[in-house]
Amino acid sequence: MKKIVLLLIAMIFGGLYAQDAGLGIGTNVGEPVGLSAKYWLNNQNSIEATLGYSYLKTNGALDISAVYNYTKYNYISIFEKKFHFNYGLGFSYSTNFAGNYIFGVKTTAQIFSYILESPTDYYFNISPILGLFPKVNLYMDVNLGIRYYLGY
Repeated sequence: MKKIVLLLIAMIFGGLYAQDAGLGIGTNVGEPVGLSAKYWLNNQNSIEATLGYSYLKTNGALDISAVYNYTKYNYISIFEKKFHFNYGLGFSYSTNFAGNYIFGVKTTAQIFSYILESPTDYYFNISPILGLFPKVNLYMDVNLGIRYYLGY
């Protein structure tokens, strides 16, 4: 029975993309807490979107954002582990459905690395947001996350 289960796992996960191609879906903890998706356009450019709950903006809010990222590989090395760097620009929208909302420009800086021999990556993300509407203000998203990359 164990051999059958291992064979099924190998067949399911054997055709998965590496962490610098395809679509990755995962979760964030921090601000906001929720879901994350990253789609690689090529080996250096990606689009990242988040859908989550922001407990700091507008007294608790649904938070939606999307960012276009550029990647620098092998940015730093710690204990022979390679960490890569993303930076990007996009938008952020938060609403608490009581009429309060924030729309702004989001910049991001993200350090990420891969889990070896696995279709996953993990990351630390800092994203200053310049809120433009309904008033100009500065906000900050900070989170940790992990993503699993799907094969086609």
